[in-house]
Amino acid sequence: MTARPWTALLVLILLHMAVPAGAHEEGVLYLDVNTVAVGGDIGIQGARMPKEANLRLLLRGALETYPLVEVRTDSAGEFRTRLALPVEARTGRYTIVALASDGDEVGEAELVVTTLPAGGGTVSGTGPREPTAEAMELAAARSVGEWFAIALLLALSTGGGILLLTGGRRE
Repeated sequence: MTARPWTALLVLILLHMAVPAGAHEEGVLYLDVNTVAVGGDIGIQGARMPKEANLRLLLRGALETYPLVEVRTDSAGEFRTRLALPVEARTGRYTIVALASDGDEVGEAELVVTTLPAGGGTVSGTGPREPTAEAMELAAARSVGEWFAIALLLALSTGGGILLLTGGRRE
């Protein structure tokens, strides 16, 4: 077998993995709460955004997109704002999106809109409001069946790799 098909395959894989360079920095949006009542207000902080640029903030849902506000970043690419959500936005999961003046998405954050809790008021956040160094607890336990499936997949992958390398020849 010649090296030419393998070279072509390697080139295709590398081209597929190539990531196009973006026109803007990928910014980060921080919300002061992750869950808010319909029509409630939220604080939004942006970081690592395009410097001294006008950005449009949108509330994007599965069916509707609502314009929120236009903000201007400072020389460090940061901004802070507080705003009320549109009362037309129904309960559900939304994404707050920051768009640059050319329409490119430069940051986003997830938000859940709920109905008012009994007695009125607002719904508080459900997670840390700022990044912390605190370790997250993740459930990593696996059942015997899962370990068996993992071992079987590894064995089949190894066997398939050996067959590909040897070309199926037996000596």
